[in-house]
Amino acid sequence: MTLVWTISLGVWTCIALALGTTQYLSGIPMGASHTLVSAWTMQFCDCLAYLPVTPFAYWLARRDPVQRENWPRRVPLLMAGALMFTLGHLLLRGLTPYGDWNPSLGRWESAVEWSGTLGFRIHPRVYAHMLIVNPIQDLIFVYVPIVSLGLAVAYHQTFRQNELRKSQLESHLASARLAALKSQLRPHFLFNTLHSISALMFTDVSAADQMMTLLSDLLRLSLRNDGSQVTTLREELQFVDAYLQIESIRFESRLTIRRNIAPDTLSALVPHLLLQPLVENAVRHGVAALESGGLIAISATREGQTLLLRVTDNGPGLKSSTLQPAQSGLGLSATRERLRTLYGDAQQMEIRPAGGAGTEVLLRIPLTLGDAPSHTMPAADVK
Repeated sequence: MTLVWTISLGVWTCIALALGTTQYLSGIPMGASHTLVSAWTMQFCDCLAYLPVTPFAYWLARRDPVQRENWPRRVPLLMAGALMFTLGHLLLRGLTPYGDWNPSLGRWESAVEWSGTLGFRIHPRVYAHMLIVNPIQDLIFVYVPIVSLGLAVAYHQTFRQNELRKSQLESHLASARLAALKSQLRPHFLFNTLHSISALMFTDVSAADQMMTLLSDLLRLSLRNDGSQVTTLREELQFVDAYLQIESIRFESRLTIRRNIAPDTLSALVPHLLLQPLVENAVRHGVAALESGGLIAISATREGQTLLLRVTDNGPGLKSSTLQPAQSGLGLSATRERLRTLYGDAQQMEIRPAGGAGTEVLLRIPLTLGDAPSHTMPAADVK
């Protein structure tokens, strides 16, 4: 309320100075005898009489703004406030030397008078005349603007609070959705990896044992980022490498991994478990369909403020019926939903035929850099 009082004092002071100056300047051509100080004094007596009742009108408007559901109660309250506002202003103005203009005497009169012989006297006629002349001016030109300002501020604050609550709710919902999608991906790759280990149990126990060791490393990397939705591309590639080592044992010489990672993209922030479902999809529906010469290429480049990620295989391609489930499976659908939730329309995920044979998944996401890369990662072929 202190701020309201301060602003009210400043506003009414400025109005009094402006009106007094205008009154003085307009009276000069007509030969008015009053001075600039007397004009200011007259206006200060009128304007500063509004000062005590202005915060009341502003508070009344903001306390419970008029809404569709409460207008039958609020409108009468505001009308009663208008009456109190006018009576308060007239009562205070009547105490000043410029309470009311008496045309018969040709001078201003105060509603109260003190004399040594008669003592303290009240002139009801002054207040009666003020109640006839001034209420319309007080209501239309003063009370209504103050109430309108209070209502506008109240509506604006309500709107901001609703927007803030909406934003917080959307943020909570997005976080919950991302956590649910991420929790779906973790058992998804875990079950598929366990299936690969199970397939080797009766043919190559040593390889199955090695895959179990690699799986423990894979789970450790997964849990290390359990509380975060994003990680650096460097860490995401470490996770993918651990997964690909398991698949390399399974496919042996049938699988070749090629990486082409631009060094300036290693510190880019990407959703955790972003590449693994894409690589797994390329292994299951691309390399698995080949008897030999399977190739998976992973590349990362930047294009202005956009990070481009590609996962390519040389499998049968999109025309093969074996790829149809891959386009709508859990891994890809969860990846699409996570990208949409995190980046909105600023992301793109495209599945298209690769050059020659195979399939390429292209991701475009906003480039956001995390910690600076500590080492470079040149393009390399890994078997």
